[in-house]
Amino acid sequence: MIHFEKDKYKELQKTYTLWWDKKLDRPVSGVVAREYNPGRSCPDVPYLSQAICNDFSFTPEQLIDRIDYEYSQFAYYGEAYPYINLDCFGPGVLAAFLGAQLEVIAERVWFHPPREMEIEDIYLNYKGNRNTEDFRQFEIYLKRVWFSNGIHHHYSMFHLACLLIQ
Repeated sequence: MIHFEKDKYKELQKTYTLWWDKKLDRPVSGVVAREYNPGRSCPDVPYLSQAICNDFSFTPEQLIDRIDYEYSQFAYYGEAYPYINLDCFGPGVLAAFLGAQLEVIAERVWFHPPREMEIEDIYLNYKGNRNTEDFRQFEIYLKRVWFSNGIHHHYSMFHLACLLIQ
């Protein structure tokens, strides 16, 4: 059980809001102390970190149980509050959910696409609905990429020639 009351959280929301609005005449300060015995043995699951973020041999329930075990040991004083640092999921989490290969090196996670595709291949091989606003926006983006990569030279000359013929 995490030792933190909802009323304390509401109080801290007000304090932090005042601080961010520069209406608090003091700094916010908190102390987290390991004070409680969880009353049970530590689950046989490593603590969630970058080192194990690509290890899918543990269930979400097991990981949550370990987090609960860790946080049930702490007391929160002043403006301290419990929060879970999920740095191991960082900005690449979407890539992982979309099938990227995860590589953990020296407490860093690298995301490698399952296969690389040129933007033209994505456009030409797309099997979904091409009549959506999202696809229209993708086409606009694609044309901007083509235009900025040199196709504009050919377009410009053709466009100029058409104007001169008129």
